[in-house]
Amino acid sequence: MALGPACWAEARQRLQRLLGGAEGALRDNSQLQRSVLHPEAEVAMQLPAIIGDYTDFYASRQHATNVGALFRGPGNELQPNWLHLPVGYHGRASSIFASASSRDNTWVTRPIVQQAGEQAMFGLVLLNDWSARDIQAWEYVPLGPFNGKNWISPWVITLDALQPFLTPAPPQDPPMLPYLHDPQRLTYDVSLSVDILPKNGHTAARVTTSNLKHL
Repeated sequence: MALGPACWAEARQRLQRLLGGAEGALRDNSQLQRSVLHPEAEVAMQLPAIIGDYTDFYASRQHATNVGALFRGPGNELQPNWLHLPVGYHGRASSIFASASSRDNTWVTRPIVQQAGEQAMFGLVLLNDWSARDIQAWEYVPLGPFNGKNWISPWVITLDALQPFLTPAPPQDPPMLPYLHDPQRLTYDVSLSVDILPKNGHTAARVTTSNLKHL
C-alpha cells in the first residue's frame, strides 16, 4: 500500500495471472498450493494501515434532502452551498479494528467515561481559531468547517511544563452528567495576547488579551 499505484497494479496483475486457469505455475504445483493457499476458516483479518483521521462527506442528495426536511422543514431541505462544493467535516478515527469473525473476540468497546487523560497526552498546542470566515461561512453548513479552519501552533508544551500553572476551572452550570463529572476540574493560568503586524509595517497593534483559565 505504501509503494504507490505502479506496485498496486503489478501485484494485482500477478495475482490474477497466478490464480487464473491459463497459468500453470501455481495450478500444476500442489506443494506450492499447500504453502500459499489457506482455508478461510484458518486465517484472521488484519489491519494493514494506521488510520489516524477521516473526512465525512455529505455525498447523497437524497440523504441531504431527507435530513434537511427533518431539521428545517419542507422547502428548505438543501442549503445553498450543497450543489456547489463537497460538504464535509474532518475528524479523528479512534476505534478501528478488523472485522470480528466467529473465531475471535475482537469487539469495539464504546467508552462511557473520560479517565486517565493526562497519562495519554504528551503535551498541548495552541490552536489558532481565527477562521477564514469568507470560506467558513460558505462551506460549514451543515456539518462544520472543512478547509476554513486549518491552523495549529508548531510548539508543543509538555504537561510537566504546565504543572506550575494549574488552577481551578470555572464552575459548570448546569452540572455535567455523572459520566462527565470530574471531581478535580483544573485548567491552566496562562496569559495570552495577540498582536498583529501588518505587511511591511513596523508597529504591531494588540487586538486582544485573555487567559486559558477561562476555558
